[in-house]
Amino acid sequence: MGGQEYRQPITVKLDPRLKVSTAELQRQLELAQKIAASMNATYAGYNQAAALRAELADRLALLNGAGKSPEALAAAQAADAKAKELTDAAGPPAGLGPMNRDLTRLMIAVDQSDTPPASQIVETFTGMCQESHAALMRWNELRTHEVPQLNAMLAQQSLAPLTVPKELAGDPDCGK
Repeated sequence: MGGQEYRQPITVKLDPRLKVSTAELQRQLELAQKIAASMNATYAGYNQAAALRAELADRLALLNGAGKSPEALAAAQAADAKAKELTDAAGPPAGLGPMNRDLTRLMIAVDQSDTPPASQIVETFTGMCQESHAALMRWNELRTHEVPQLNAMLAQQSLAPLTVPKELAGDPDCGK
């Protein structure tokens, strides 16, 4: 204040009305951090797949033109269908967008009270995390194998290649 710095040690204590141990609160925090990591991974994966879909829309329009390869068109349509499933599918298996929404709801359930996470919430997260991991692996397969093959077909048609993210969006920690 006024160019002066004042310091005083403080001690932060748990609300005395709570009947929960520090270890239980630590478990709650660890679960919330895992959910947040899964949310970040599904969000990033969704954005990567959505960007691919935007590029695919352009290439599909060009491939529908006269004299273009029906094989390249079919491959682009198949890639677009897979990317759409990865972004928007309600499931099962769910797309990355709906997964992110459901993870957000789970985060709210975990954070709404100062209690250890119920076993049902932990089990729910474990299942959702495994589904997120599986969706991200499907995205990785599309990103690293199918899109490069499609890019080779696009090159044969004198069309610009699709942008392929160099790295996977992330992979959630599904450990207990």
